Amino acid sequence: MNQYLKIFLKWWWLVLACVVLSATTSYFYSQQLPKIYSARVTLTVGNNIIDDPNPDIRALNNIRTLAEVYAELVTRLPIAHTVIERLGLNMDPADLAEMIDTQVIPDAQLLEIYVMDTNPERAQLLANTLAEELISQSPTNSPEREEREKFIHLQINDLQAKIEQTNQKIKAIEDKLPTLTSAVEIDEAQGQLAGLETLKASYQQNYSQFLANLSDNSINRLSIFEYAVTPVTPIAPNIRQNTAIAAGAGLLLAVVVIILLEFFDDTVVWRKEKTQDVAGVPVLGAINKFGRGEPKLILHDQLWSLEADMLRNLRSSILLAAKDRSLSTLLVTSASPGEGKSFLAANLSVVSATSNVDISSESPDPEYVDKPVILVDADLRSPSLHELFDLPNVFGLVDVLSVTGPAVETVLQKALRQTSVPGLLLLPAGRAPLDPGSLIQSDNFRNLLRLLEQQATMVIIDSAPMLQVVETRAIVNATDGTVLVVSDKQTRLKNIEKVKGFFDFSETNKLLGVIFNRVKSPYSYQYSAYYARRSPVPKLGQARLAGSAKNKLWPFGRKAPTNPDAIALQDVAAQLGIKKSTARRWCEEGRLPATKEGSHWVVTLDDLQAFITTFQHMPAAEGRNSNNQSQKIKVENL
Repeated sequence: MNQYLKIFLKWWWLVLACVVLSATTSYFYSQQLPKIYSARVTLTVGNNIIDDPNPDIRALNNIRTLAEVYAELVTRLPIAHTVIERLGLNMDPADLAEMIDTQVIPDAQLLEIYVMDTNPERAQLLANTLAEELISQSPTNSPEREEREKFIHLQINDLQAKIEQTNQKIKAIEDKLPTLTSAVEIDEAQGQLAGLETLKASYQQNYSQFLANLSDNSINRLSIFEYAVTPVTPIAPNIRQNTAIAAGAGLLLAVVVIILLEFFDDTVVWRKEKTQDVAGVPVLGAINKFGRGEPKLILHDQLWSLEADMLRNLRSSILLAAKDRSLSTLLVTSASPGEGKSFLAANLSVVSATSNVDISSESPDPEYVDKPVILVDADLRSPSLHELFDLPNVFGLVDVLSVTGPAVETVLQKALRQTSVPGLLLLPAGRAPLDPGSLIQSDNFRNLLRLLEQQATMVIIDSAPMLQVVETRAIVNATDGTVLVVSDKQTRLKNIEKVKGFFDFSETNKLLGVIFNRVKSPYSYQYSAYYARRSPVPKLGQARLAGSAKNKLWPFGRKAPTNPDAIALQDVAAQLGIKKSTARRWCEEGRLPATKEGSHWVVTLDDLQAFITTFQHMPAAEGRNSNNQSQKIKVENL
């Protein structure tokens, strides 16, 4: 789950861009589409079952079939052609047929005809005219059908009258029968009654047959149940639906693209405490990504910074990776351009040069260093180290390699430049030669490295990317070790594998490891407050005497000392190299001369200097006795 969250945090902008772009495009595109209106007319197939007191449910299947037939017929060209001629429209019948849609509601004997048009009034007119034309072309209103139905209705009416008359005669005889006393009269009345019953049965049978014929004829008939009205609301385009669908499609597209990118992405990624090796090459460490406004070079006044400490750790990792081998010459390279090799080579040189210099001094003397660190810019095709150190590039490595014999040392001394960092010399690349490969691969380059080894504690070389030029491989063979700089989330794994393949096939594998560059701070280097390096001790006389802005505004805050020579207790502790709590205890015990102003202890500059001078000239045994005496006083007070 954590891995998916990281992928989402990495690509959230792509998801948002795809969704917003798709939804916005669909919204504005839908706004430009013409509005489509739909008019609906409803027809009843067969006699209306609601008006039939004795409906035949079995006829519904036939009605359903007829409805589907009429639904298909109304979309055909003959009906459309007749409607166009009837209304006098300038329209192709095929276009009208495309505008028609139908829906059969089988359980309700209903056939719905829809007409879609950009003109709502025309849609209503076309729908009603189509229904009328369909009825006119159906058997519903044919002359033969009308004559037949008329005849059947007449016969039914006549039979109804005869049946009623017969019923009246039967009732009259039945009412008269109880009053008869003669056997002859009774037999005659019963005979008449039997004859009337037979006649009535005949009438009823004929009546049923005529009704059946009328019912059969009424199945295949159409009538308008609901006329079409002028539509008010368009059915298309549905802007909300189109926008939602487009947003979903954009989301799906973004997910597919992310899956493909992650599947085919072979760039290396730094993962704290998990990245032990890359393509079988050990990882030596990582360095944070510097911002655009931050300097690209660790200067002398930044040697106490977190970045400088990270670089010192990288230097220690490189020396440990060399194991028992001598590491007089170190090559810093990369697989491809733009991965930060020159940046790392320059800053490794800075921390290596300052490791033997008193970095607590503000302006250490460069002459104090016996053997400096020499940084060589061997990227003759695209040199950049002179830019980092703000030096010209008019004379350098190219000029040294162009001479032989005793003149080499003379030209070398002329080419070496003292940088702003004490103990660090730079050998710039010089003017770009016509054939840089021949200079690097010559014996002069190997001899130059041997000469530089004699003059420096370490020689760090910045070269061209290994996969770009061939001469870098010659530098690899001439140096004691190589570190490969990779850019986090930029360098491709296959490029590292190609570089590793070269070292695997060489006689001695001089690849010490990989260093990640441009890593985000939370994943590269974390310090707790306990392990963070302390800042340099300020000089005496530079202590903070005035109260802070907060104390000036806050009436209950700490006031500035009344004595202008007073030093804050935290600065006293910094000068003595002790904790603030220890300095306060020494003031309370009287070991450190101090005065108490309110709830705070204050030490003057003269008293502090006198205390330090006395302690420095105190014999070791006396210092221990003094310390023991202090401890004794502390115990007695307890």
